[in-house]
Order: sequence, then structure tokens, then C-alpha cells
Amino acid sequence: MKNFTELRLQIDEIDQKLISLLQERSRIVQSVKTIKDSAHNQHFQLYIKPDREYSILKKIINTVGNYGYPKEFFYITWRGIISASNLLEQDLKLLATCSKSYNDIYQHFGMQSLPVIEENSHKAFEMLQTNIFHILAFQADNSKIFELLKSNQEVKIFAITKTQEQQNYTFLCGKISLETFSSPAVVVTTQETNAILNKEASIFLSEDFEVNENTLGCFYPAVI
Repeated sequence: MKNFTELRLQIDEIDQKLISLLQERSRIVQSVKTIKDSAHNQHFQLYIKPDREYSILKKIINTVGNYGYPKEFFYITWRGIISASNLLEQDLKLLATCSKSYNDIYQHFGMQSLPVIEENSHKAFEMLQTNIFHILAFQADNSKIFELLKSNQEVKIFAITKTQEQQNYTFLCGKISLETFSSPAVVVTTQETNAILNKEASIFLSEDFEVNENTLGCFYPAVI
């Protein structure tokens, strides 16, 4: 049986291997960035691929099983790795409409980029449209942002930072293509369903995946 010192040395060796692997991953992300940059046109659009992120996180959770570290640890760790990759690919500026959405977007991006709070919804949305900021976090009860989304074709909801069961969760929106979404993504829509999201702005949720002129965005359900 190995003694305490030997076991600690094993842990140190594993830590070094993890660092090397993460550094190698970051180099590959930089190569992906180069390809995306060369294919990108002059109009800003987020490189974030929600379908790819959902697939990675779901695969990780299904792989780890119930032994050792809890699934929540693996989710938070890989969510942080994915967010770090997002920030390597693009110099993203984060914006929030309140302290709650500030905390949620800050955690979503692994506490790696400090958001700015702008409580005036119209001003916040304008800064997103003009690319001063690239991702806006807002609460589900913010009717003003939903109304602004209705009249805009570029900015779409692409993520939710909390599970649907919570009463007032936080959405992330930005200039992103909805072509990367597919079932089981949840659709945020102005088309009436049984699941009302924001009564004042007449916003609904639909699990019957279909993107059309009524769609304000999509998000994938939580993997844990």
C-alpha cells in the first residue's frame, strides 16, 4: 500500500497532466478560431454553437457515472472550459440588466470576464445592437427586453443560465444564428402555447421545436 507522500505525488502528476491537456485543448481552440475568422463576414455574429455545447455537456455527464466527484462538479468544470473557449475565440463583452442577471452570466462564463450592469433596458439593447457589448443577460420578467427582441431580427436568445423550474431565470441573448438549434431545444416564441413565460409581453415557451417568424430564440434544457 502506498504511503501518504506517494499518493500526494501521484495527485501532483495528474494535476500536471490535466494542465498539459487543457493547454493543448486551448491551442486547438485557437486553430478553430482561425478557421472561423477566415469564414466570417464583416457583420458581427457570435461564434458560440449552443448545439455543440449541449452535446459536450450531455456526453460528459453520461460518461462520468456516479463514482467519485459528483456530476455537478463535472458540469461546472466543463461549463467553465467551454466558456473559456468562447472567450478565446472572441473578445466578448458581457452586459446585464440587473444584479441577478449579472451574477448568472458571470457564473455562466466561469467568472472569467466581468460583466457590466445597465439597468436601462433600451440603452442595454442598443449597446448590444451596436456591438459595444456582445451578450446581454436579462431576467424572464423583463418585458421591455422581450418587446425589443420582437422588433429585431439579429439578436436572439440562445441560452438559459438556470433550470426551467426556477420562477425567474436568466436568459442570454446576442447576435447568433438559430440554424444550429434542433430538438430538444426549447423555443421562446410569441405564438401562444400552454407555457406562458412573460404575460405582459405575451411570450411563451414551446417544446415542439420549430423556428419561424414568431421565434425570439431557443435554449437547450439542463443536462443535470
